Amino acid sequence: MSSQMPVSEAYSACVLSCPDTCAYVVTVENGRVVRVRGDPRHPYTLGRCCPKGYPHVLRTYHQHRLRHPLSRNETGNFVRIAWDEALDETAEWMREAKKRYGPQSVGIYSGSGNDGMPPRLAARFANAFGCRMMPGIVEICFEGPYEGARSNVGPFPPHELSDCVDSQCIVIWGTDKFESSLHTKQVIQQAIDRGAKLIVMDPRRTPHAKMADTYTTIRPGTDAALALGIANEIIRRDLYDHDFVNKHVLVFEEYRTRAAEYDKERVSEITWVEPDTIEKIAVAFATHGPALTATAPAGMNHYTNGTWAARTVHSLLADGVEEPCLRQNASGHSETSWSEAWATG
Repeated sequence: MSSQMPVSEAYSACVLSCPDTCAYVVTVENGRVVRVRGDPRHPYTLGRCCPKGYPHVLRTYHQHRLRHPLSRNETGNFVRIAWDEALDETAEWMREAKKRYGPQSVGIYSGSGNDGMPPRLAARFANAFGCRMMPGIVEICFEGPYEGARSNVGPFPPHELSDCVDSQCIVIWGTDKFESSLHTKQVIQQAIDRGAKLIVMDPRRTPHAKMADTYTTIRPGTDAALALGIANEIIRRDLYDHDFVNKHVLVFEEYRTRAAEYDKERVSEITWVEPDTIEKIAVAFATHGPALTATAPAGMNHYTNGTWAARTVHSLLADGVEEPCLRQNASGHSETSWSEAWATG
C-alpha cells in the first residue's frame, strides 16, 4: 500500500502586497502546497490571479526565505536564536526606550510584503503601547491622494464594484486597470459591453487606452490643471447638475471662479492635451451619466502636488455628474468646503 498522502484542495486568499485578497484554490500533495490558482467562484477575478499571486508556492518554499529569528553577534554576523529569546530581547529594548524617551521614541514599520490582518494587528499593538505605526505601503502609495479626497467629503467608504456596471461613462485616469486590477477590469468590461463610453488619460498607451472612445496622453504631474479645465468646460456649458450643487455643494461660486482661470487653451499648454480633446472629455463626462472616474492614487501621489492633484480630480464631484454612490457620500458631509481645493491647483 502506498504511504503517500492523497492530493487535496483547500481554499485560501492572497495577502501579498495588496488588500484585494483574491480567492485561491490551493492544491496540497503529501502535506506540501504544490499549486495555487484562482478560485473560479470569485465574482470579480473569475479564477484568475495576478503575476504576484501565482509564485506563492516558490515564495513559501524558497531556500532563502527567513524562517527563524536572527541576531547579530560580536563579529557582525547573523546567527539563529530561539523565538523566546528574540521576543524577550525586542520587548526589553522597547521597554527601555519607552522608559528613557517615551513611547513615541519607538516606531513600528509595516512594509508591503504582507497585507491582511498582520499589519492591522500591529497597528492595534502600537496603539496599546503608545507609539506610532508607520505603514509604509500606505504612505508611499496612496495616503496623499486619499487625504485629498477626504478633505473634500470627509471619510468615505468605497462603493461596491457592482455599482460601476451601471456607469454610462468611465474615465480611467492615470492607472492601468486592465493589468493591475483584475477586479475592476471585469466590471469595466461589463459596462463597456452595455454601451458605456470609455475615456483614458495616461502617459502610457495601456490596453484600455487602445479600447477607449477617447484617449489622450498627459504631461506627468499636471492632473490638477486638466481636472480644472474639464470642470471649466462643464460649468461654462451649463452641463452641471444645478439641483445637486444647490443641495450638496458649498462655495460653488468660488469653484466656478477658480475653474474659469483654466480655459482649454491654457490647460493645453500646461498638460499637452489638445483643446478639442479637453472639450470632448468634459462633454462626454457630463452628458453620459451616471459617470465614474477610476483613478489610482499611486500615480498622482508620486509628485509634490499629489494630494492637491487628487483633490482637484475628486472635486469633479462638485459638478454633480459623478456616479450616484459617490454623490451620496459627498452629500453626507454638510461641512464640505470646495474652495480650498483649487487654491493651489
